[in-house]
Amino acid sequence: MSYFDYSTILTDDEDKEYSGVNFNIPNFLLYKENYLEYPITAHTEYRPDLIANDIYGDFTLSWVLDEINNIYHLSEYTNGKTIYYLPYSILNQLGVA
Repeated sequence: MSYFDYSTILTDDEDKEYSGVNFNIPNFLLYKENYLEYPITAHTEYRPDLIANDIYGDFTLSWVLDEINNIYHLSEYTNGKTIYYLPYSILNQLGVA
């Protein structure tokens, strides 16, 4: 599954539409004891797609890293920072991968 499987069209108070995430995303915090660490390097700085490809072999799972680490902008993926991720087997159990 991709991020877009969990997205939906939302409206604000002025009836303007925008894309957002619905609440069917798995609660990754329930699996916090299974988190593994990934140190961001100069090669993967600002590139969650490369990190997801390194970890999962699938660059489209970068949104999972955003969710687990509460990251909202590429600029938060900085060299030297350590982020967390779940093993692929758990993502597979959750129907995400």
